[in-house]
Amino acid sequence: MFKKHSSSKSKSKTKPSAKTHHVLIGSLMIGFGLVLTALWAVPMSLHVAYNIAHREEIRERQTRILAIYDDLHLPADYELVAENIFGRKIPYDWDSSRTYASSRDYVRNANVDLTTADLRARVEAAGWTFIDEPYPKAVIKELHFKSANHEYLRMEVESKPRSDALRQNKEDNIDPNEGPSIVNIKVNLDDNNE
Repeated sequence: MFKKHSSSKSKSKTKPSAKTHHVLIGSLMIGFGLVLTALWAVPMSLHVAYNIAHREEIRERQTRILAIYDDLHLPADYELVAENIFGRKIPYDWDSSRTYASSRDYVRNANVDLTTADLRARVEAAGWTFIDEPYPKAVIKELHFKSANHEYLRMEVESKPRSDALRQNKEDNIDPNEGPSIVNIKVNLDDNNE
């Protein structure tokens, strides 16, 4: 029988070279880096997509709130003096089922009764349904309305001279119907809890 001679092509086991180790380690590190990048990129992509959708929702809500105010068609004698309009839902710290309402404050050179009647007519003409007057005998007139879309509008009307006197700790002997009137209109797209 013939014996095979060992040649350079024999199947003997040789140690991998240092170069092979470096290539293997480099490949593993690249693979590990790709896995880490994917683990970071997926949540970041979801976070960015959520933020974009959330910002769009806030913008749409704010646009709706502004449209509600515009639909009232308040004339120039309603002088806007303050506003706090926002689109995001802001729940109360102490009751997460209740949210803050956007608001606008006006001054109108007319007495409380005339301003209340005018404003109520404008709100109802814009399609709102009267639902409540929680304090009918109060000196500050407060009326609540609801839209067909379950949105809520609250209006308050009070005497500016009387309010100013009370804030300055003066005697309360001013007619609660005396003008000019302070008007506060709150809009809440979520509830009537404020």
